[in-house]
Amino acid sequence: MNNRILEHEWKPSDDVILEDSALHAIRASSHVAIAAGPGAGKTELLAHKAGYLIETGMCPYPKKILAISFKTDAARNLQERVELRYGKGVEKRFESKTFDAFAKGILDQFIYALPKEYQPPKNYEIILNEKSLNDIIKGYITEPNSYYSNWQYEYHINSVLRIMKETKLPIVSFENDLYSWINERLWMALLNGKGNLKSSLTFSMISILVEYLLKENPLLVKALQATYSHVFLDEFQDTTHIQYSLLKTIFLKSTTVITAVGDNKQRIMGWAGALQNAFGIFKSDFNTTQYTLLNNFRSAPNLVYIQNIFSKTLNDTSIEVLPAGEWNDNEGVCEIWNFKNHNNEAILLASYISKWMKVENLKPRDFCIIVKQHEHIYAAEIMKELSKINIKSRIEKDYQDLLSEELVLLIIRFLKLSYEEKSPELWLNVIDEIIDMKYKDANPEIINYLIIEKELVKMLDEVRKLYSNINDTNFNTQFTEILQEIVVFLGEDIIKATYPKYNQANYFNEVMQKMIDTLQYQNRISMRELVQEFCGEYSIPIMTIHKSKGLEYHTVVFIGVEDAAFWSFSTQKEADKNAFFVALSRAKQKMIFTISEKRNILKFGEEKNILQETENISELIQTLMDAGVPLIEENDLDNIL
Repeated sequence: MNNRILEHEWKPSDDVILEDSALHAIRASSHVAIAAGPGAGKTELLAHKAGYLIETGMCPYPKKILAISFKTDAARNLQERVELRYGKGVEKRFESKTFDAFAKGILDQFIYALPKEYQPPKNYEIILNEKSLNDIIKGYITEPNSYYSNWQYEYHINSVLRIMKETKLPIVSFENDLYSWINERLWMALLNGKGNLKSSLTFSMISILVEYLLKENPLLVKALQATYSHVFLDEFQDTTHIQYSLLKTIFLKSTTVITAVGDNKQRIMGWAGALQNAFGIFKSDFNTTQYTLLNNFRSAPNLVYIQNIFSKTLNDTSIEVLPAGEWNDNEGVCEIWNFKNHNNEAILLASYISKWMKVENLKPRDFCIIVKQHEHIYAAEIMKELSKINIKSRIEKDYQDLLSEELVLLIIRFLKLSYEEKSPELWLNVIDEIIDMKYKDANPEIINYLIIEKELVKMLDEVRKLYSNINDTNFNTQFTEILQEIVVFLGEDIIKATYPKYNQANYFNEVMQKMIDTLQYQNRISMRELVQEFCGEYSIPIMTIHKSKGLEYHTVVFIGVEDAAFWSFSTQKEADKNAFFVALSRAKQKMIFTISEKRNILKFGEEKNILQETENISELIQTLMDAGVPLIEENDLDNIL
């Protein structure tokens, strides 16, 4: 990385072949917006753009590249891809973060630069579930309102949440405007704490505070502009008003060059405040150049054909993409299966999944079961039937958030090393991580690698010893000791300094305890099996469409293409069609949609078995059938099997 490469001589690393529009976007020196559909290879594009900018000196030392993603695993994947393609040395010049982590980092570093009345204490807590704000309003806003004597019964929490996210600081409120009155008092209670309520912030509040902080301190804006020569924005179509406003505050009219990547057809975060026309607004503000990626590296040709037809219903100017890779023209299966009831659906699906595993040599993780909502209800029967034939499945939301925690991933790497000591790559990566965490400011010449390795071996021996004495009754206490061995070895303070979010109140201990509670120890399984089970290697994942975003699987089964699942289709057709497209585009080779004439659903808070209709969403099904997707009845499936 030290030897600068001339721009015209630069080539993608590892002999990776990129399409022409990707190469043009990589070499572009101005703001660019890249339309990248499912499987277009946007992670690869951004990784190579980072390599290009650093290797050619377009990102001159000591400036950095900032990459912002919306999900923790997406940010981590991009960081790892850059390191894979261009070496670990690039990490000091490439920062891949979620938007929330980026904003929180600024607030934590410059919190005392905020005006006193909007300055939370350093040890503020994070509110992850915004719905809990309703309890805070009822419990901690005790003042009377002379215009609304029964105000506690006159507001809607969703309206409060919307107003909170539209807040401009300093707050101006009026007693005769109920929502502005509630908003001001809620902000003050959360910022300063009240009674036994500790200072607590939502991530939306953090972004609003940071924007106010920067507007009050223009020198900080200049410092950020001087730090980052380039910014990458992933999944740009889901950018919220708050996030975009903060980005404009920092980078508009600066020399920092922004690259935004996304796909309007996959805009499914409108409910969370995503901009209606993010790319159009971006073009207007930053005068961007538009590029479109034309290849789909994920899905088989038949699936790409169906996706192209469906995308035309989302945007009639949508450009057809091409299947990339070594496929036969007729590869790819997409079918709609129609069942009499959800019990028969589960029995036949489980039988087919078992058959596909054997015939096509597939593993549980090659499959994904997607539902629109209420995984614990829509997938309950299929989970039972899979269990009967010894195929594990699990509701992924119980694990996804935990497996995106840096603390959990750090512990997993050490646990893996305890049973994979002879893996040189893992060993070297862990040693590098120890040095980065414990000796990052030390002179490399005085670091005693031999002592570090001896201490690591000693700690791993103790971990193995503790695990050898684990049984069903002492697992929690014994495994707590194992985790404590790793934490003591690294130093809790050092872990918290590396990952500042674990300084929040009791969050560090909460994550540790949740990991222990989630691990499934049974029948004296090995450490390897325990970790692999925790990471999901033995289970078919079950998730909602929103949780499946950005993921891909050999075979995807979408259970419940019915009106009840898409209950809001008539009022938010665009969002639901986008969501359907996201589900359709997760599959690499096989996509199965199911319909059941009767199934258990949640109705008025109770689980009931009722008749299902498809009238309201008939256009979704008809579009698939117009694309040649067959609708197969249950009896015909039974005969095929």
